[in-house]
Amino acid sequence: MQINTSRLDTASKLFLFSLIYFLFNAVTQYLISGVADKDQAEQMLFAQDFLLGYGPQPPLYSWIAFALFQVFGEKLIILLLMKAVLFSFFILALLKTGELLGFDDRKQVISIIGVLMIPFFLWESQRDLTHSVLASTIAAWLLFWIIKALHNPSSAKNYIMIGLLSGLGLISKYNIILLITSAMLALLMHRETRQVVLNRNLVIAIFVATLVITPHLSWVLQNLEFATKSASKLDMGGSVFDGIYQALYLFEHFLNPLWILALLIIPYHLKTYKAKLTTESRFLLILLLTIIMIVLAFVIGTRSSEFNDRWYMPLLFFIPLIIAHFSLKRFNKTFIGIGIFFIVVAALLLPGRTIISQHVELKYDRSVYPYKAHFSSWSITAPDLIIADTKFTAGNLKEYFQSSKTVTYLSHRNPSPIKGSQRVLIVCTTSCSDSFLNYVDGYFEKPIKWHDQLNTSTQYFDLDKTRPFVLKWALIKL
Repeated sequence: MQINTSRLDTASKLFLFSLIYFLFNAVTQYLISGVADKDQAEQMLFAQDFLLGYGPQPPLYSWIAFALFQVFGEKLIILLLMKAVLFSFFILALLKTGELLGFDDRKQVISIIGVLMIPFFLWESQRDLTHSVLASTIAAWLLFWIIKALHNPSSAKNYIMIGLLSGLGLISKYNIILLITSAMLALLMHRETRQVVLNRNLVIAIFVATLVITPHLSWVLQNLEFATKSASKLDMGGSVFDGIYQALYLFEHFLNPLWILALLIIPYHLKTYKAKLTTESRFLLILLLTIIMIVLAFVIGTRSSEFNDRWYMPLLFFIPLIIAHFSLKRFNKTFIGIGIFFIVVAALLLPGRTIISQHVELKYDRSVYPYKAHFSSWSITAPDLIIADTKFTAGNLKEYFQSSKTVTYLSHRNPSPIKGSQRVLIVCTTSCSDSFLNYVDGYFEKPIKWHDQLNTSTQYFDLDKTRPFVLKWALIKL
């Protein structure tokens, strides 16, 4: 069946293009590499089961992957295609929001080109990220429905969707709470938007959001230490000034090179901005300022000295909409041309990095790790259970031995899955810790015949990039 693109409007064409583009990139990466990177490998493990919580990260991404695995099988390609579709719906949300803002074709194109000038959306998201992609997609649709409520605050449907998306956002990535808080404050800061918050329909949104988050929240409260383990990434208790500098520096770094190239098309005079100002664009500008203030308040309040630039993805995704709204008609072809160049280069380099890495002496890119070659050389059928020392190795073992239950030793101290298994494969990498070896020796209470496998022709480096890549494995029959 052929699609007649001549009958599609610009927004539909951009969505269709993005869907084809992201699916193409997913397939080429799978065909050229086939290695599950760190975040994808983690999902290969988590999505084996449906749980209310999996650890420090919220569970929604794993729930969606679990559902797809039940239908299509536990395969890496399913995760890659799932993310491509999610990313396409992120683009669709921006396009639909652009329609609410009254964008013409030129501004719609600029907004989408703009978001793909942010490397975390164009490159990192397609390379490995998981939760941040889902959170950004939900955040983009949340913004769409907030603006819908701004147009029609009497509609209960708008608030049901705001509540649903707020709840889903909170179980996709916790930092969406910063976006929700910032949006409420931004709406309250101007009389034309205040009606969205000071509205009895808001109770509906709160009720729906509470229903959505309650199952996971109950799990968090029962597993508080495990669920808050990632808080150590923030390095709380450090220097406030270091934290503020880190947050502001990464704010600028996250938006490179978009903010530089945007100088080609945005006005230089304040009166031009005033002339183009609308209720919706004023809200977006206030939202941006509010997010900056909330982030800084969070850093000061928690004394966090560490910050990660990918955390800005569900917070700053709408900046290209602001740029598109205020853009002038000068240098548009240059701006769009540069964006298209980035898009093409990314499509070439996402699979190309594997090919390039295959032709250099030191293998630093994880997409070229020779997992499949090693696993196939063992000449063993799928075991009943696989225990690995890292999520990265375990996830790739799961991709190869798809019918095997696969775990990391830290996640499965319970002996029940081992006692119910007849053949257990144990695998660790170069960085195999003494605690893992002691765990294996003590747990099985029998001599372990280890096999060491080192690729001697090429230096494949481990995650810490200091030692040649080695797989140490043993097959135990109970």
